[in-house]
Amino acid sequence: MTKRRMTSERVQFPNVDGYQLSGFLDLPEDGKPKGFAVFSHCFTCNKQYKVAVYLGRMLAERGYALLRYDFPGLGRSEGDFSQTTFQGYVSDVRHAAEFLRKHHTSPVILIGHSFGGGASLAAADSIRSVKLVVSLAATARPADMRPGLVEAREEAQTTGLGRLNTDGQNHEIRKEFFERLSEVDLEPSIRSLRAKLLAVHSKDDEIVPFDNAEILVKWAPRSELLTLENAGHLFTKEVHVKQIVDVIERKLKK
Repeated sequence: MTKRRMTSERVQFPNVDGYQLSGFLDLPEDGKPKGFAVFSHCFTCNKQYKVAVYLGRMLAERGYALLRYDFPGLGRSEGDFSQTTFQGYVSDVRHAAEFLRKHHTSPVILIGHSFGGGASLAAADSIRSVKLVVSLAATARPADMRPGLVEAREEAQTTGLGRLNTDGQNHEIRKEFFERLSEVDLEPSIRSLRAKLLAVHSKDDEIVPFDNAEILVKWAPRSELLTLENAGHLFTKEVHVKQIVDVIERKLKK
């Protein structure tokens, strides 16, 4: 197989609140992708995390384009992170897909990491072009609190604003985030999912337990579980991302 080189373009697009979301569109160098994908990052992450960068390069080598972008208030995107909601993330996934529809062509793949994985699953059926959803270390039940969020929720319930520290950075989260998160039920959306699901998880994930992937695969009508060894929660090794891209390519050829 001949690998193509990659070129990246800076892009931005508005979300439902009018904030400009910052992204990179990673393309095969010849500018003729076989299809487009959208990558939505994890909670408090950004489009420059290793897994997103590796995916952009490796998908471009296989002839696919990837739009990776920052959710509001993160990376280079406008907005206030403290006003984040799961429902807002779902809307942002749809707006990313709409950007591709207007300027290129609608995406055939949604890839979401952790919180972004849940948002991608929730958004998938409203984006008719999507043939494959790839969830990376996604939670089946977003309302289940990951480490650190329990304390932030307790603080928010008392003061209206909780704090979460990740990678040495403090992020403020409003009480409304937790209230609206308690309303989220992914099971109906996943059981009716038209697209194929590839659920990717590592058994040593310290943030989202492995059984979440098993639940997602059980719910989805057409699904596959890819178990990675020693990948943790963030998939920082190229070898793991290559395994993911290999399976993505195989599933798109079926």
